[in-house]
Amino acid sequence: MFKQIIRIQIENSIYDRLMAESVRYAIISLPYTINRMNLLDIQSRITNIAKGKISENIFLHFCDLNEIPVKTKNCQTPFYLPDKRDFILGREEWDIKNNFLRHDGDILSTEEYLNLPGLVPNRGGWDQWSKKDSRLHAPETESVCYLFSFMKGWKGK
Repeated sequence: MFKQIIRIQIENSIYDRLMAESVRYAIISLPYTINRMNLLDIQSRITNIAKGKISENIFLHFCDLNEIPVKTKNCQTPFYLPDKRDFILGREEWDIKNNFLRHDGDILSTEEYLNLPGLVPNRGGWDQWSKKDSRLHAPETESVCYLFSFMKGWKGK
């Protein structure tokens, strides 16, 4: 199993743009997004949707800067439809799974990051984990992979 940690810094103007795009997406897609966590308040649901989009946007920005040839066109769907993975790299379909972390320091040690659990929704035979072997882009792809990202949450959230 390949384990690598990438920490990136983004210019404030780019970060602000990516954040605004992600929050905008979260707001317009809210009525169409499954509430997996059974969150009752709208702000928490928007935050949860936005964190996934923020992670995706930052990752794609990183790939663009580093000339990593990810393909996203076939994975993109309108905001009111379920996505078809986040990107394709080589012969693999990839889905980005993002989680908030809560801790007092600025960052965790490499070992602490490597010991964090990777979470894929698994509430039944219809959820994402049960479909982990279902290639949505066959025959172009041969396997399904997950990229786990972690974002420091803010106090109280």
